[in-house]
Amino acid sequence: MKKDEVADGVRFAFLTGWRRGEVFSLTWSQLDRSGGLVRLESGMTKNGEGRAFPLTPPLRALLERRHEYTRRCERTQACIIPLVFHRKGRLVNSFKRTWAERARRPDCQDCCSTTCGAVRSETSSVRACRDLWR
Repeated sequence: MKKDEVADGVRFAFLTGWRRGEVFSLTWSQLDRSGGLVRLESGMTKNGEGRAFPLTPPLRALLERRHEYTRRCERTQACIIPLVFHRKGRLVNSFKRTWAERARRPDCQDCCSTTCGAVRSETSSVRACRDLWR
């Protein structure tokens, strides 16, 4: 699950446009499944204003996968994990190594290994980022 631990967070950021810190600090309490929204409370964003994003079908599927993974980790560790995106219950502080390893793969020619989402070719940026984390 190592790749998916980071990849799901990157997919979420790609789909929502949220910053890395906003994504990897997201907790289950910020999800409103019945209302179909995921929320960032005021003070959690760069400008200090809260915001909400609708749960689209791709986001719902991604979050359901994360929920299943989180429940497995909770059963194994016998503790509650509040984070949506985590590594076996622990906060994802950085994923530079994972990104660099993925960027060196032959099927990732457009990716820059130094920053998440940076690409060498502007025309292929969306395709490269989307394809990278499938």
